Amino acid sequence: MRWTLSLISLNSVHNNITFTKELECGDSLAFLDVLIEKTQSGIHTTTYRKPTHSGLYTHWTSFIPHHQKRNLVFGLLDRAYKIASTYNAIHSEFMNIKSMLIRNGYPKAYIDRCIMKYFNKKHETSVNSFTITPPMTTTINMRLPYLGEISYEVRREMQRLVHRYAIMPFQFRFIHETNKLKKSFTYKDKQHHLRRSSVVYKLTCTCGSNYIGQTRRNLITRINEHKFDQRSEVCKHLLANPTHRFNFKQSEILGSIGGQKELHLLESLLIEQHQPDLNIDGSSIPLLLFNT
Repeated sequence: MRWTLSLISLNSVHNNITFTKELECGDSLAFLDVLIEKTQSGIHTTTYRKPTHSGLYTHWTSFIPHHQKRNLVFGLLDRAYKIASTYNAIHSEFMNIKSMLIRNGYPKAYIDRCIMKYFNKKHETSVNSFTITPPMTTTINMRLPYLGEISYEVRREMQRLVHRYAIMPFQFRFIHETNKLKKSFTYKDKQHHLRRSSVVYKLTCTCGSNYIGQTRRNLITRINEHKFDQRSEVCKHLLANPTHRFNFKQSEILGSIGGQKELHLLESLLIEQHQPDLNIDGSSIPLLLFNT
């Protein structure tokens, strides 16, 4: 009852605040990644996964650096070890991780080696009879594209060269960059800049005169109006100077933004910056900051 009243009180503070509460079910309660269970011997914890968890992880055959796959295995093992409160819970969770990784293509022998290394590292005894201060070294980070085995060969060769010819003590730390498949396939074809909309554009005459405008339609539609609409300052300039030409196909896009008000503001700021001589109006909207 007290919890219900507190929850109602919290949710009444503001309309956008909505707290919820979760009650235990079968003497167990899930909190983040932890499943808390109440038994006769006390409170036990183990790793919790949602019912929708698919068990899908980075596949063993993925074209990524090997250390990323190794870190995935050790990360899952470390989380299970830190959350589980009993050895039986640790063993059960490790077997569950092993089963999921096998389904993702990881070799059984490789997983067993990782588990052995993890336990050895956890229980190894460190002797700190004295501390040796290592010499000061400079670390240089170097990014390399991940190309499979050739990336490791390049890394080993560079390390040999540094060890042989370096005068000052320094070491390389290599960072392998991977490219996701989606980067090779754009969601839609790139359109010509004349097909863009909601832009601020600049037109330049062969005589050096400039005009800056904005349009929410396709830029090609607005440019065609400049060619034939005698109300346009660009068209008036061409009629008054028959030998002058505008390269409309190479019109320059100065900026793009959504929203009519924002587009007018961007146009006004760019007119203030470039001072085009063919613009009669100094701005689309008043710029009090510049005009006071």
